[in-house]
Amino acid sequence: MSPPSPDLAALLDRLDTVAPSDLGPALAAYLAESHGAAGSELWLVSHDWAALRAVGSGEAADPALIRVGSSSPLAAVWRTQQPAVTPVPGGSLAHLPVTYRGERLGVLQVELAAPPTDGELAELGRVARTAAGRVLLDGRYADRYERVRRLQPFNLPAELQSVLLPARGCHTAHFTLAAQVIPAARVGGDHFDYQIHPDGVTVTVSDAMGHGLDAAMVTTLGVGALRHARRHRQPPAEQFGAANDALHERFGGEKFMTALMVHVGGEGALVVQAGHPNVTRVRGGHAAPLDFRPQLPLGLFPTSRYEAQAVDLAAGDRLVLVSDGTLEAVDGDGEQFAERSFARILTETAGEDPHATVAALQQALLDHQTGDLRDDATIVCLDWHPTWERGPGA
Repeated sequence: MSPPSPDLAALLDRLDTVAPSDLGPALAAYLAESHGAAGSELWLVSHDWAALRAVGSGEAADPALIRVGSSSPLAAVWRTQQPAVTPVPGGSLAHLPVTYRGERLGVLQVELAAPPTDGELAELGRVARTAAGRVLLDGRYADRYERVRRLQPFNLPAELQSVLLPARGCHTAHFTLAAQVIPAARVGGDHFDYQIHPDGVTVTVSDAMGHGLDAAMVTTLGVGALRHARRHRQPPAEQFGAANDALHERFGGEKFMTALMVHVGGEGALVVQAGHPNVTRVRGGHAAPLDFRPQLPLGLFPTSRYEAQAVDLAAGDRLVLVSDGTLEAVDGDGEQFAERSFARILTETAGEDPHATVAALQQALLDHQTGDLRDDATIVCLDWHPTWERGPGA
């Protein structure tokens, strides 16, 4: 790996010396010195992908906010992930995606005296990617960026649920993933998780029994048990067995968690099913649910054991994992979302990236229940495109 350019090395040195909450001012100072920028602003997307919010005004009573679906250049750059330059009186505004490993965190806006050259725009793009990594890293030390990304305050169950969630997007040479948990007013214990391994990925979606704090506690134990088993290299089916044991030991069968795991790697694709809605595959623009033998939810019985089932998965396929709060959401006429919109949207967005599919499903679901979800809804969209080849020593 080549060392960072002298300019980026100076930026890294600067970021290592400022307070974790001062990323915005540090970027502005660096861009003024290195690119003659008259100003800059870091915008972060809300957790629900509804709006971009300026970090510089994030603590204000009425912060600057731009809806992701608007015609603003900021919104367009976040949606398309392509940099853009807009002429303004006295110069131009450059907008760069603030994205880390496929997680779309926001947009960096830079005010310049003249349109940047291609080389300068590429350099600004590297600054934006550096900023993305620092948002994630510095967020471990300061709450400022988390506050900016919350359009509404979280209640305690939502707080517990959010702490467990991984990044809402990821891109590698093997796959592209986008995911959302859309919480109901009374949090229903939904969760998604994934883990990247050398030749693939393991994705899990789960849904704890009940609502509120009780559901959040079941989710916390169940997800923790799954991760503990995974990190001890237990196979997928045994991970479910370990979570079943932990939940039953704590709750005695009175509380449970449904779950579905998809494991994709060099040996093929496997599913472990524990009472959860099955995965839908999109192939050649056609969406169809896959059928797997049902197995018991996690935590009901101490003797429950699980088996992995093979999945027919080819390069170019899309897998969509959801919770029952997505499929079974009913509108005012009593019609379920699965019946009215789910497959249609998967077909209509088959040619778009996973973020667009998840966003379209999320908006349609909110419209279906007029923005008032009765249960959490989880949506995970995984595109499998294994193009990477092992090189010498890989």
